[in-house]
Amino acid sequence: MRRAELTPYSRLAQAATEYAKSYGKAEAFHHAAYRALWEDGANLGDMAVLEKLATGVGLDWADLSQKLRAGVYDAVIEQQHDEGIRVGVEGVPAFVVDRLFYFSGAQPIEMFRLVAKRALDARRSEDSLG
Repeated sequence: MRRAELTPYSRLAQAATEYAKSYGKAEAFHHAAYRALWEDGANLGDMAVLEKLATGVGLDWADLSQKLRAGVYDAVIEQQHDEGIRVGVEGVPAFVVDRLFYFSGAQPIEMFRLVAKRALDARRSEDSLG
């Protein structure tokens, strides 16, 4: 893993992910962006980097770049940001499971297992009451 020289302004990458969702390519774009940042140290705030990532997963760059420049996804991203603050997100990475369990930071796999177990237990408890 290679750390980027600077912390990128990732809002454009977030918007591009929203665009990718519309075409069933959010996961592919997200993985490509993740690799670009953490393996290559790429600047996800750079439109040329986003173009390479988008076209690499089969997205229409002409359409996407126009929507990024127009701020088409700004309201969605702001809403996601506000929701994160509402549930207590104070840093990244942050994880919310079933809207009930939250943790942040780089965590060992045991933390994910524990939270998944608690979420399943909470669902079972809720199901038995309802």
